[in-house]
Amino acid sequence: MAYMVNENTKDKILTILKQNSDYITGEKISSGLSISRVAVWKNINSLINIGYPVITSKKGYLLDDNYDFIYPYEFTGNSPYFYTESAVSTMNLPEKAVKNNSEIIAAAEIQSEGKGRYNRKWFSEKGGLYFTIFLKNMNIPVSLLNFLPLYTAKITVQSILKVYNIQTVIKWPNDIYYDNKKVAGILINSGCQGTIITEIAAGIGININNSLNFPGTISLSKIKNTQLKRNLLLNEIYKSFMHEIHSFNKKNIMTFYDDNSYLKNRCIEAIDDNNIKFTGTTGSLDDYGGLLIKQNNSQIIPIYSCNTLNIIS
Repeated sequence: MAYMVNENTKDKILTILKQNSDYITGEKISSGLSISRVAVWKNINSLINIGYPVITSKKGYLLDDNYDFIYPYEFTGNSPYFYTESAVSTMNLPEKAVKNNSEIIAAAEIQSEGKGRYNRKWFSEKGGLYFTIFLKNMNIPVSLLNFLPLYTAKITVQSILKVYNIQTVIKWPNDIYYDNKKVAGILINSGCQGTIITEIAAGIGININNSLNFPGTISLSKIKNTQLKRNLLLNEIYKSFMHEIHSFNKKNIMTFYDDNSYLKNRCIEAIDDNNIKFTGTTGSLDDYGGLLIKQNNSQIIPIYSCNTLNIIS
């Protein structure tokens, strides 16, 4: 008799294995799900084939907790979840998927052309966490546009602390740092109707278990000196992002930035999009998300974007 492995059944079996710290028999699984023992066996073999470390013995089945996946089975959110082994960029979700969903998450193990600001390449090797949250039908004033990467950075910093107990900081406008080294980057694309932001694509790339050969970067696993579970951070960022995005509060973001800024009170040199150079000491944010700089002549000016930003001291 032909049998097609059902994804929903596989998900349920995986949940049962996760809930049991000891061996569980195939008979007990089949009875609990009202499926045949053959169906249990086929689904467990399917899990093993995609990498889940399921131990099989005469006593039954046991899931070894030592694994790190971001498969759909590991995503706990309510939004549709689009997963692929390899993508050009998670920002490039198939148009049909975006069109048919008001919200969707796209994740990939690697990106061949991961994107940063100004079309810079984000190196996306296996072991990192690369995903994009797509939202439509939003109602955010366009005056808050510059706060979107800072909001996403705030959520990311809070989630890294909660999940891994690692304190990171925000480098304006869209990077996450630890001990003077880059841990994560954020890219925001948006769509507007008049003065309202109606669509958001928040791309997040985080160095977690990936090997890094670039100066000025570090992975979270190196900080903790152990392999980390990426799905825990993925789910926490998603949950927090979705919880707060509809009550977008710039004052909360400004306060959080002041308390968790990598740049505050640092002497910097910045070059803006018009190739104008600014030198001075950084301060807080202005009401539009711009970085305030006190220049050598004591004049305080905001910058809203820059192609280059270097710390002098």
